[in-house]
Amino acid sequence: MNFQAAPNSGGQGDAGGSARAAFTPTSIVDIESNDVTRSEMVQIILAWLIEEGFTSSAQILREEATCQFRGEHYLRKTLRGLSRAIEESSWESAQKSLKKLQTKAATKSGLRPEGSSPAALLVRSLPFLLAQQQYMELVEQDNDQRTFTFFMRSIKPFERSISREHFQKLTYLLTCKTVAESSNVYPEYRGWTAELGRAQLLQYIRTQVGSVDYSNYCRHGNVCMPPPVELTRPLRTVFQQSFSYELVSRQHPDLVRRLQRTTITSLSAPLEAQLPATEPFLSIDASALVRSTFSTLAPGDARQCVKLTACQPFLSHSAVVAATDNGAVLWIPTGPLSCSDVAAPSSEACAADKPQLLYHHKHPIRDLRRTGTKLLCWGSCETLVLNVQPLFDSGSVAPANDCVACILTHAADVYAGCFFPCGTLAVTGLSEGTVCIWDLNTGTKMYEHLFSNYGVVSLVMNRTGTSYFAASKDGTIRVVDVATGVLTASLVSPIAMEICSLAVSPSSTFLLASYRGGLMRMWDVLTGAPLPYRFTGTENNTKARSPTSFGNTDAELFSGGEDGCLYFWTLRSRDRATKPVIPACTSEAPRSANLYLSQASINVNLVHYAAQLPLHRLPITDVKVEGSYEVSCGEDGMIVLCTTCASAHA
Repeated sequence: MNFQAAPNSGGQGDAGGSARAAFTPTSIVDIESNDVTRSEMVQIILAWLIEEGFTSSAQILREEATCQFRGEHYLRKTLRGLSRAIEESSWESAQKSLKKLQTKAATKSGLRPEGSSPAALLVRSLPFLLAQQQYMELVEQDNDQRTFTFFMRSIKPFERSISREHFQKLTYLLTCKTVAESSNVYPEYRGWTAELGRAQLLQYIRTQVGSVDYSNYCRHGNVCMPPPVELTRPLRTVFQQSFSYELVSRQHPDLVRRLQRTTITSLSAPLEAQLPATEPFLSIDASALVRSTFSTLAPGDARQCVKLTACQPFLSHSAVVAATDNGAVLWIPTGPLSCSDVAAPSSEACAADKPQLLYHHKHPIRDLRRTGTKLLCWGSCETLVLNVQPLFDSGSVAPANDCVACILTHAADVYAGCFFPCGTLAVTGLSEGTVCIWDLNTGTKMYEHLFSNYGVVSLVMNRTGTSYFAASKDGTIRVVDVATGVLTASLVSPIAMEICSLAVSPSSTFLLASYRGGLMRMWDVLTGAPLPYRFTGTENNTKARSPTSFGNTDAELFSGGEDGCLYFWTLRSRDRATKPVIPACTSEAPRSANLYLSQASINVNLVHYAAQLPLHRLPITDVKVEGSYEVSCGEDGMIVLCTTCASAHA
């Protein structure tokens, strides 16, 4: 029911009437609760206290915050050890980690086990959940004596703590040879396996703790260190901006409702570096450019588009390099991308300001990679190393073939390649399974590795250049140490599909694998285990290549589809999902029904795309990210640049 306020004829407010509800502006920015944002908030408060002369209070706050951050870091470290023990089904180690969690970790982090925080509820429920998982795995082993003994010692004591119906379900399992055998009486056990139960338990731990999905290995904050230079937003300015936004929300409510909600991970990092690049900013018609500038490369039919096979942004030089299916490598200027890029006109023209043909290969170019001003491109049995520095050093016209640094010839077709972080070495993958390491200064092959007869379809390096990841057509990802050439790990996917491409996260913590059919999976690089995520919503049934890329953070993913749409995923949106709630009245375990054995909980691992951008008319062939811009190209001959909403309206 809606009520409308009426003027008071007496000139006085009705003392017995209800007070008018306070105006609350719609929040369009969520601040992720992690060590970075919390320490930055403390630093802002400390700066205000010191400025106002409250030095003693500032010192107490600094010491208390540092102690709490260290305790929470130790709590997360203990939970990671517990999760690793659960994943390996090492229940003795899991019990040791649980005792450490209940004693040392709780004391260091200031956690009150009787509290209502998610961490406290998790600590209270874990003893029963671990015992339940171990008991159900014993049922799967079909050892009646051990199962009954464990039931009486570990499950029976929780009879008064859990619901009566749930205890009856666990008792009924004593009469079954497998857990799935009881599905005719209890449908929630249908399809249950030990691996599925452990995965659901791990997912529950991640959900309750929060932010561990993409910050598994972050260190604790240290507010004793001086604040970063970028942290120039004092507390008074924060309040001024807050009230200014509230005033704008009051006067223009429709303007605020149309804005997309987003999440930031730092208070000091530039805003455009934290927002997703999902705003179309610039489109370049490469077909029209080729017909007007390079007519010999244009297709004979005027209605036919120039098919682009790969793109590589050089946005620091206001340009994009694109490769075509007829072997042409084109330098395409984009013009100034922001107001800060607009400089005074130079008296001397530069070749980089005009479209240039860097190289024309006999065969189609498969892909492009960049380091500095060097460009790695490969097609057929050759790999080219191009240096675009002559475009900036020469006059208005660049000499032909002046950009070619060296040509690497192989004995088989080159399917993949990438630079080392140093820029003087490169690695290439061949169709017959060989991986070659090249010295770009001399153009000679240093050594080669052969671990499989299947073709290497994708290669990526870690951030330090000590290891590379090679994906083969058989669906295996091999981790190889560069210095020794030893195969350190083999990541075997649970999906029996061909891998299309690999992408490594900005922190080198996660590895993203794209499979033929549109599916994507993530791997933890440090543990070598697949993360329980299933990215769905795209289709790629006919193309052997599915371009994927990480954004500026480990939580942002981009993928190009056959339908010409750019798909964007964010793992942070999963934190706003409804978390399983444990009643605060319980002292040991949840009294509700079983939270982890229902088939519906499996869908928690499904991650649907957050945005679908129809940018191209034909399939997208490549997706790259540089700074706050995302660049994609397709078979329709278009190059589309997307940026953040902060950069688009700057």
